Amino acid sequence: MNVNYRILWWSLKKKRGSSDNVNETGVQMENNRLTEEHKAFNKGEEGSRIMFEGGGKRSLNTFYEEMKKARRSGADLPIKFQPKVLEMTTREFILSNTNLQKIYQALGKDKLAEKLAEKLFELRKQRYPIYSKEFKQLQKRIKQAEEELYTIVNWETGLVKKKRPDLVEVFPKTKEVVVTDITKIPFNKWHNFKTQFYAEVIKEIFGSGWTVRAVDASDKTINILQ
Repeated sequence: MNVNYRILWWSLKKKRGSSDNVNETGVQMENNRLTEEHKAFNKGEEGSRIMFEGGGKRSLNTFYEEMKKARRSGADLPIKFQPKVLEMTTREFILSNTNLQKIYQALGKDKLAEKLAEKLFELRKQRYPIYSKEFKQLQKRIKQAEEELYTIVNWETGLVKKKRPDLVEVFPKTKEVVVTDITKIPFNKWHNFKTQFYAEVIKEIFGSGWTVRAVDASDKTINILQ
C-alpha cells in the first residue's frame, strides 16, 4: 500500500542523513521537508504518483487546475471532477460535511466566533482609570480577544479554494490520495482537523472510487488521521 512508503520514508529520513535542527521554525521545516520530498520523488517515482506541493505558495484551486492538466496529459484521473466545493466558504463546507462537522463541534470551534464576540463585548463594557494597572491588563485582554476573533472569522469565511495543504500525493494506479501536512505538532487536534479538512475537500473533488488519506508528519513522528 502506498501509505507504507510514506511511513518508511519519514522513519528512515535520519538514516539517509537528514538533519534535525531544533531551532528550525515550522515554516522552515515545511520548506526543507518539501525540498527533500521533491528530490526523493525525482529519483524514480514518476508515472506512479503525481505530487503537488502547496504550503505557503499554492492553493487547493491550483491543485485542481494541475489535476485537470494531468488528466489532459493522459493521467488516469476522474473523468469528471466535482469542483463546486472550491467556491464554498470554509464554514459552509464544514457544516455540510458530517465527519468534519462532528470534529469541529467536539473542538468547540463551531460557536467560537460567537463566544469571542460576546467576550469582547463584555470586556469593552468594563471601565478602569486610564494608566492604571487594571486598565493596561484590560487593553491586553481586549487585543487578544480581537486577534482571536479575527483569526477564526477570517478562516471560516475564506473560500475553500484558497486553503493551502502542504503536500498532496495522487496515486492513479491504485486510486489513492495522501494529504500530508508537515508540522512540529503532529498530534495537535486543531492541526489534525485542518489536515482532515484538506482530505475531505479532495475527496469531494475526486468523487467516489478514490481513497483519500490524511497524515500529519514531523521528522520523528507520523500521525495517520484517516
